[in-house]
Parts: sequence; structure tokens; C-alpha cells
Amino acid sequence: MAVKINLENKSLIPVEFGELSFSIDVSDRGKEHLISLVNKYDKETDGIELEVTDQKTYMKAVETMKSVLERVYDDLFGVGSFKKIYDKYPDVILLSGSFVEVCEGVITEYDKRTGKEKMDKYLNQKQRKAK
Repeated sequence: MAVKINLENKSLIPVEFGELSFSIDVSDRGKEHLISLVNKYDKETDGIELEVTDQKTYMKAVETMKSVLERVYDDLFGVGSFKKIYDKYPDVILLSGSFVEVCEGVITEYDKRTGKEKMDKYLNQKQRKAK
């Protein structure tokens, strides 16, 4: 008797923004891509000040942030995805926070799917027994 393991779609994690649904590839290549997007996002948003001082400065910061978010969202979920999300939720601060939540959520979900928690528990029990 053979053990059959279905590997299809195991590397896709669904992500929902309200009624809009997307998925993220968390295969080895997908994780590497996600990490590069996080680094790109951090680098490009460093120094953007969204504090309201005057309308001109604020609007410039919003446009810059919108441009950065469009690049990372479209790169992560597919071309045009940012426009769909922004049309529904036109708030760069909200969507910036959502990008961070997506990254954290994907990592958590990936850990669950890979059995990281089970492996950590197993290793901890093994260490306790060794003492």
C-alpha cells in the first residue's frame, strides 16, 4: 500500500481584502520573492512622512506611497490588483498596514502548513527529555 500525498495547491495561500480574493505563492521561490518585496517596500517607504503639515507635502507623500504600494501589490498579487483594492479602499495608510498584515499572516500560515509548530514542539520535548 502506498502513501499518497496531494501536493497540488499546497504552495498557494489565499488572501482576502473584503470581498476581493487573491493568493500568494509560498513555495521556496515564492517565499524568496515575498522577502524581496518586503525589503523593497521597506527601502522605498523609508523616509516617507504622511504627517499632515501642509496639503501639498501631504499629497506628494500620498502619491509616493501609492506608487510604492502599487508596485508591491501588483508584483505580489498580479498586475492591476492594487487598482482593484485601492478603488474599493482608497486609503494608503490602511493599505500600507494591510501589506504588513499580509506578510505576517502569510508567514504564520506557512508555518502552520509546513508543520513548523509541530516540529518545534517535538524538538522542545526532545530537549526536555535530554535534561
